[in-house]
Amino acid sequence: MRSLTSVVKQDMSILVHPRQLTSSIADDKVIVLHASSLPKEKKEQIYNNERIPGARAFDIDVISSRTIKLDRMIPSLTEFVEHMKRLGINASDEILAYDDNGLKGATRAFWMLNVYGNENVKLLEGGFDHYKELKKPVEMGEETWLDKFHTGGNMTHIREFISGRTPNVELVDARPESEFRGETTDGGHIPLSKNVPLELLLEPNYTFKKQQEIEKVFKEKNIDLSKRIICSSTTGTSSTVLYVALRLLGKNDVSVYDG
Repeated sequence: MRSLTSVVKQDMSILVHPRQLTSSIADDKVIVLHASSLPKEKKEQIYNNERIPGARAFDIDVISSRTIKLDRMIPSLTEFVEHMKRLGINASDEILAYDDNGLKGATRAFWMLNVYGNENVKLLEGGFDHYKELKKPVEMGEETWLDKFHTGGNMTHIREFISGRTPNVELVDARPESEFRGETTDGGHIPLSKNVPLELLLEPNYTFKKQQEIEKVFKEKNIDLSKRIICSSTTGTSSTVLYVALRLLGKNDVSVYDG
């Protein structure tokens, strides 16, 4: 993992000038925090419109005390850790904070992170405005998430499969063979589905088997890998092992029935 010292060309000061940054800081394992000091109603809009590539929103209004009824009071350690977990930040991570409205939001984030044990924090000198003045890369628009769940493995797709209207689909059950065959109290299976117990895809230490072995298992279980595959299990948990195994084989047309 590259360190922030390499990103800033060995400058060990707290302040980092935009010129010192590589063009791909987000790829350098440095967590970039967009810590805006703008009013609540403006900061989300600004963040969604424009930010340093890969920057995470450190909202100093949200990351605040739930018990002290004053704005922007520092949260308790427990509360702070909850927020950091949501942001995917650990106490030892290297962090670069910047504000889109001067510096106060970034210095607030810097201070809070220091208070609770992270000393690997630096500030972007001149903030986001100076960064943009130097024509550094920016990321624009809201983050894009896709809803693949409703195009893959919901109850409608299962009904279509059972009715025989989707011959290009395989429904694969990840449960143990005894459950699939109905030999247990809560056993049985969806009509026309096939069984690939997840244990067949894993080594005893829970690592996945080699790609060739995984492919062999599916073929031995008469799974047509050229078809779209829906993975199932009792609660949709074991089936995700099949999902990952199939992705390891390079299949993208695979989904999970979460039912």
